[in-house]
Amino acid sequence: HADMGWTFLLDGRPQAALAAYREALRHHPHSATAFVGMGITLKSLGHVEPARQAIQQALELNPQLSSALVHLGYFHADGHVGPSDLKTARQLFDQAFRLGDPFAGIALLDLQTRSHSQL
Repeated sequence: HADMGWTFLLDGRPQAALAAYREALRHHPHSATAFVGMGITLKSLGHVEPARQAIQQALELNPQLSSALVHLGYFHADGHVGPSDLKTARQLFDQAFRLGDPFAGIALLDLQTRSHSQL
């Protein structure tokens, strides 16, 4: 069901994706990757706080899940958990990068660009 969620999300069908992630979590309530997918989907629907909670739940289930670290980092960088917190975002991106996540490197470059544009 989690794979179906990704397919629906990439196909522009977030409501169907959300239903697929809920079904995946009903069958596998400890699936950190399903929580990440649900978080991404909820964020795309504008439900920021439930999205952050889903990503946080993924990290509670698997603290080494680099994709969750990257997404949580963006919540901090974009100011979705209070004022924009680039320091916390950088720490999360660094941790994901050390775990080998290629998107974490891109996130770090993005953060560097943001830092320079704020000067």
